[in-house]
Amino acid sequence: MAEVNDLEKAFEQNYLQFERGIRQHQRSEFACCIKCTDDPNSSADEYNQCLQRCKAPLTAVSEAVQQEITRFQERYMRCARDCEDKVRDRITPDMKSLPKELEDELTSCATQCSKQYTSLVPQLFKKLDDYVKEATKHEL
Repeated sequence: MAEVNDLEKAFEQNYLQFERGIRQHQRSEFACCIKCTDDPNSSADEYNQCLQRCKAPLTAVSEAVQQEITRFQERYMRCARDCEDKVRDRITPDMKSLPKELEDELTSCATQCSKQYTSLVPQLFKKLDDYVKEATKHEL
């Protein structure tokens, strides 16, 4: 189905752009971690705490991003399952195969889900960008 491919393409394009935007923040995290090695007199505990402070912003971003993407995928799948359920409710025991009418209905409904969620991809990545901005506004 072309609409599913459109959804995948939109997601991939937005994800690649999002990932490129994270790199500068990763660079800041790495620089911060290197600074943790500057004090030769720091204890192992102090060193580990420094590393944790450096990593905290992107760790929080990573968790939020994973949650939002999972939620988005679950909502899309729920939409597709609703389409299947609507058609399944109309299947009778005497049907040997799915009638063309119901097959077309299922395809149409699934296409609408794909179109709807393709249009929501930019909104999802705007939200992810906002997570990054919020989590990294006090970078070390």
